[in-house]
Amino acid sequence: MRIVFLLFFTLPLMLQAQLNMSQLGFLDIPDAHATKGNDVWGYEDEAGNEYAMVGTEDGVSVVDVTDPANPVELSWITGMNSIWRDIKVYDDYAYVTTEASQGLQIIDLSPLPGSSSLPVSTYNGPSGSEWLSAHNLYIDNGFLYIFGAGRGNGGVIILDVATDPLNPIEVGVFDNWYAHDGYVLNDTGYFAHIYDGFFSIVDLTDKSSPVLLGTASSPDLYCHNIWTTADGNYAFTTDEIAGGHLGAYNISDPANIQFLDKIRSSPTQSIVPHNTHVLGNYIITSYYTDGVLIHDVTHPHNMVEVGNFDTSPLSSSNTSGCWGVYPFLSSGNILATDREEGLFVLSVDYVQGAYLEGNITEQGSGNPLNDVEISLEGTTITDYSSVVGDYATGTINTGTVDVTYFKVLYYPQTISTILSTGNVLIQDVVLQKIPQYSVTVQVLEAQSLNPIENAQVSMNHTYINHEGVTDVNGEVVLDLYYQDYYDITAGKWGFVSECFMDSLVISSTGTIVIYLEEGIYDDFSLDFGWSVFGDAEKGMWEREKPVGIELNGVVEAPFYDSDWDCGEMAFLTGNGTQSPQTDDVYNGETVLMSPVFNLTAFTDPHINFSAFYYNLHGPFYPNDTLFFSLFNGSQTVNIAKIHKDNTVMNVWSNYSVPVNGLIPLTSNMQLIVRISDYPATLNITEAAFDYFFITDFSVSHLPEETKTEITFYPNPFYDQFTVSGILDGEIEVYDLSGRRLAQQKIGSQNDFSNLESGTYLFVFKDISGNIVATSKGIKQ
Repeated sequence: MRIVFLLFFTLPLMLQAQLNMSQLGFLDIPDAHATKGNDVWGYEDEAGNEYAMVGTEDGVSVVDVTDPANPVELSWITGMNSIWRDIKVYDDYAYVTTEASQGLQIIDLSPLPGSSSLPVSTYNGPSGSEWLSAHNLYIDNGFLYIFGAGRGNGGVIILDVATDPLNPIEVGVFDNWYAHDGYVLNDTGYFAHIYDGFFSIVDLTDKSSPVLLGTASSPDLYCHNIWTTADGNYAFTTDEIAGGHLGAYNISDPANIQFLDKIRSSPTQSIVPHNTHVLGNYIITSYYTDGVLIHDVTHPHNMVEVGNFDTSPLSSSNTSGCWGVYPFLSSGNILATDREEGLFVLSVDYVQGAYLEGNITEQGSGNPLNDVEISLEGTTITDYSSVVGDYATGTINTGTVDVTYFKVLYYPQTISTILSTGNVLIQDVVLQKIPQYSVTVQVLEAQSLNPIENAQVSMNHTYINHEGVTDVNGEVVLDLYYQDYYDITAGKWGFVSECFMDSLVISSTGTIVIYLEEGIYDDFSLDFGWSVFGDAEKGMWEREKPVGIELNGVVEAPFYDSDWDCGEMAFLTGNGTQSPQTDDVYNGETVLMSPVFNLTAFTDPHINFSAFYYNLHGPFYPNDTLFFSLFNGSQTVNIAKIHKDNTVMNVWSNYSVPVNGLIPLTSNMQLIVRISDYPATLNITEAAFDYFFITDFSVSHLPEETKTEITFYPNPFYDQFTVSGILDGEIEVYDLSGRRLAQQKIGSQNDFSNLESGTYLFVFKDISGNIVATSKGIKQ
């Protein structure tokens, strides 16, 4: 007990955010039982004593919280080890599910508070239809609903526990889809189908014959839980993924469900929501590393955060932190369980938000504007207008608040607004469109100066990307709006792409001329038509900007593309989510194939590329290989294999592979990149591929880019730059294909006016010829 009380007094020092909530008590159950916590439910006995039923990975803790400042564990019921353990209470009985093979555990709470010896029994289903594991459960009016059982599709099993609480009677099944969680109100079921991305509403009047009334998708298509208002007219959901939302719906007509609003906490940190519950005009949500959140849903189309308490010192986008919350005690206190920290007893001051609503139109035409971003100064709150220009947002802040309305291609507008608690302010806004202007980009062959037809050109601004294809004169006219800095890229298969970062383009810029060298090159900043095929259920190759995955400090998928090349794109095995194991290669193979290229003119061809590889954490030894092969039109040969034992995982690595003599060289060559993961050897398998080019020599001598105190500035530069951090030595300059273009001693001013505009690798050597730093630089 000494450890528990010590932690009770020291824990508040770790806590971060708290708004309209405060800590009354704390108990470090994970430390006391050397386990991690999960869900929580409440129980009140006939004398009015309040208890927390705390789930952990190894059992259930029964805690007396009648005196919230001094929570006391009365009983510990051991269970089989599992991450998941969920608890609900009916009468004087607690029912416990887990994904371990333990069945339904029934705990008799009637001896409390006089005795802490609580009888325990187990139910496994009717004879011939037994089940041993289940994800969750809910109880309403004497019927217990089992979700995600290891039987059938893992749908909903309905048990009568009113007749004999210790001996449930199965009375019905709704097994259309796997059900992860659910809520039942007055013989209507609301079930969350997480892997199918929607929720269902089901008539349970006849438990033996449930009737589907309607379905609707959740905002992020990963519907984890659902709860409704007391009148059954509105529902709220959580999507349990990084950056997932709370969703609000009008469900008064189950056959015509209307989506109303979505909101998320800490949007820049991609925190994961877990379970939400409805209490009056509020929803209370366990929100993993953001702790407990409270939203005012007086107006369900305009959810406003009005309370929070951060139980966790963590801030990662994973499922650590606050797992469960129970807001239904008669005292009004909230119970919350943090996986790592323990049980919190919290008080809350339920307050209303201040609401701002209106309509946004375009100046002149009067047309409604959708996707206008509405942000409130001093908050992380953002909202977006609907297809008819309507918006609804709000804040806990009152008084004068600056509200900014922003839409790409329109001048932003900031309006000082006075907001007050509980009141709706209507503020309509008119935005003016930014005038358009045009620039011409011409793409020429570097040697002949002949125009290059069908070259792709991209001019990327912070807010918008403009793309086009050159005509027979090598020209393309792009219509722009912002007179600002652009990243300009031009390329075509058979040429080395060129890119220019932070180039100022204004209405008087005129024609921009870009010269391309012939070569086999692709950094995927432009789409040159690589083919993707295979039979993997997920994790297929896709050309995108990486979003990255990190779990417990280990990078499983890259957050950036290769350092060396233009742009930010790469080919990745799945992308778009920061949650581990949601888009990795699974149950099949994914194959990436290049366009055709000609190797007949090469004498010593080397296939050069950057690759990222990750393979770990399976029940078997990680043995999935990233293969690189060449196809010459009639035969295929492997040229490289990357696997756990021959590469450094979790980082981009550069490769230069000689292929002369491996396969006859033809004019119809293609590179093939493939990786697979099958259930028999199930592992977490991720890969990425970037910066592909072919040279007639090895570029393995080319050093990796390093980060040291040696720098040069300005970068980008025009003709000269200054080097800091080293006084004597040499500078070598390489192009992106690995050719050394220049070499000179380091001076006070270093002149490279002879270089053409483009991106280069600068290698800095000391007076002994040792490489001390490398860095990518851009000459404008």
